[in-house]
Amino acid sequence: MQFIANYSIISINYREKTRVTKVEIVCEDTGEVFIGTARRHKDDKMNIQLGTNLALARAVKNMVSTMCDDEINTVQFYGSSLQYDC
Repeated sequence: MQFIANYSIISINYREKTRVTKVEIVCEDTGEVFIGTARRHKDDKMNIQLGTNLALARAVKNMVSTMCDDEINTVQFYGSSLQYDC
């Protein structure tokens, strides 16, 4: 089975005051927006690449989880799915 997630990054934002990196993505298939965040511990050195990658991974995880939940609901309601062989 192959799973493809099409998304684009809308924004990457880091706030020093709260030490939070926020990444917003949009699912190209549905148009839904998903947000992932990463908080830097006060004792850690700033690493914007690490924070961005972590926040992006969390946003993609939210998107994939939502897509899977939608497909489960489709299968339960219609008895089949166009995305998966059931």
